[in-house]
Amino acid sequence: MPPSAATPSEPAADAPALVWDAPPPCPDAATVRARVEALIGRPLAPTGEPVHAVAVVELQARPRVQLRVRSETGVRDRTIEADDCAALAEITAVVVAIAIDPSASLREPEPVPAPAPQPVAPARPPTPAPAPAPPREDRVQGLVRTGVGIGWGALPGIAPTLALTAGVRWPKARLEIGVEHWFMQQARFESASGAGVDVRLTTAMVHGCWVPSVKRVEFPLCAGAAVGSLRGDGVAAPRTDRRRLLWSAGHVATALLFAPIRAFAFGVDARLVVPFARSSFALDDLGVIHRTAPAGVVASAVLEGRFP
Repeated sequence: MPPSAATPSEPAADAPALVWDAPPPCPDAATVRARVEALIGRPLAPTGEPVHAVAVVELQARPRVQLRVRSETGVRDRTIEADDCAALAEITAVVVAIAIDPSASLREPEPVPAPAPQPVAPARPPTPAPAPAPPREDRVQGLVRTGVGIGWGALPGIAPTLALTAGVRWPKARLEIGVEHWFMQQARFESASGAGVDVRLTTAMVHGCWVPSVKRVEFPLCAGAAVGSLRGDGVAAPRTDRRRLLWSAGHVATALLFAPIRAFAFGVDARLVVPFARSSFALDDLGVIHRTAPAGVVASAVLEGRFP
């Protein structure tokens, strides 16, 4: 490209290493010289550098710089265009730095020391959260249960039964006391015009249970004892008196209970009853009309309320 009217003049022998002539808003001469010094890794001497450069910037449709560099190898003119003045300043600094020190293009910039770490105040330990209240499932509950069923062994034949029980339950155990009534059953002599005895049983019982469970289903395994009154009323006999006998027994039991909510359960239970002594009723001149069995069973459907 032919030189323009702004072609730089020949640098004098004692001229500074770089003369930068650019209108605003281009970077000033001090900024460009600082960039050259950063690239060669040392400050530029006021005079006596082996390279002298003059750069004149023209702001046209596309900014350009007319650059003349004099070194030991001679004088070289360049016209360089760029998108803006900042790019022209960077290119000029690189050309001048390489002319002064050809290794400048390969020199790594000096690392900027990392700022010293600021002391950090020790964090206060978090305040421990209050211990949660124990789950309600682990608390003691009271209970009331009613059972309706059938029993065999204490009375003649199979008798309806009704039981009412109260107690205390823990997650894996329970202790209960209650009363149970076996409704009246008849024993008759076939050869004595309907003579016989009506027998009923009322007992008080106590038992303890171990209660394994799976989710809401419980399987109580219980053992206990009962004591009560076995009552017999003579019927159509020469002497129709009433007689009460002491009745006592041990028992083992199991149950299947489903508790859909904390306050309610229902299910079934079964109990094996073994009397400590067998009791019997007899009519004058007719002999024994009823004797309790060596063992008996009770099966019931149960409903249970729990509180609180």
